[in-house]
Amino acid sequence: MTGDWVLDAPSHTSGQVAELLLRSSVPAGYSSAATGPRSFRMARTFRPTWALVLTVVGAFFCLLGLLFLLIDSTETFDATVSEERDGVKLRITGTIQSAPLATLRAQLQAAAPNAPQAAMPHIAGPAPVLEPAPNAAVAMPPLAPRPLVAPVLTAVDWLPSDTNATQMRPPKRPVPAPTVSIRLAAGDVVPVGVGIVIGRDPQPMDVVPGAACVRLADPSLSRTHLVVGPSTDGVWVIDQHSTNGVTVTADGSEQPCPAGVRVEVPVGGIAMFGESSFTVVR
Repeated sequence: MTGDWVLDAPSHTSGQVAELLLRSSVPAGYSSAATGPRSFRMARTFRPTWALVLTVVGAFFCLLGLLFLLIDSTETFDATVSEERDGVKLRITGTIQSAPLATLRAQLQAAAPNAPQAAMPHIAGPAPVLEPAPNAAVAMPPLAPRPLVAPVLTAVDWLPSDTNATQMRPPKRPVPAPTVSIRLAAGDVVPVGVGIVIGRDPQPMDVVPGAACVRLADPSLSRTHLVVGPSTDGVWVIDQHSTNGVTVTADGSEQPCPAGVRVEVPVGGIAMFGESSFTVVR
């Protein structure tokens, strides 16, 4: 406050009053400078209340703004590519911006020229028909309508009436495909047959017509996780673009299976998929 005040000191001397003035002004933050024998100039530097209030308010909002800068927002989504009966599907679950989603949808709906073809497993066909020697004179009976599966002809069917007229090659008998099975981690043994589709809810696939579906109650598996088929030394597996993938362990080495690529698993080898596995047995 500003004003002009006169204070009486009837029982004090001028020196005592000066000493009291200096003694009481120091705790209040005043500094003194003598301007005469009994005159002083007192000064105190302080921050006005309104400035302090504005400073506190400004600091609060600055701190709040800094806190806002430290806040990060994360968008997360899961994407899974799978082959199903009606075509290849891309499933997206989570949070994704609308612009990249619209671009991706337009690109997937457009025709894809020169698209690479998925690796097709080898399917054993019918037994071959034996042919006579190139220069052999063979009396052929009239041909009957050809059935859907060509029969295997024996040497008797090819021999002419005069056995001295020609020499025939010995007939070749088809070698039956070896039987192979897989033993699941739970102990169940499943014959491979023409093929097996394994997953949490597998569906028949055109890759292996007639393949059996094996459902496993394992949440780490995709609906259609992998396809298994017979091979010469064991089985082959194809990862159907699963979420947790497929890994093959054989002969002391571990090999991850790229999606859509056929990988051989010999007898005694182990295929691990999700939290499940099987061993190839005869």
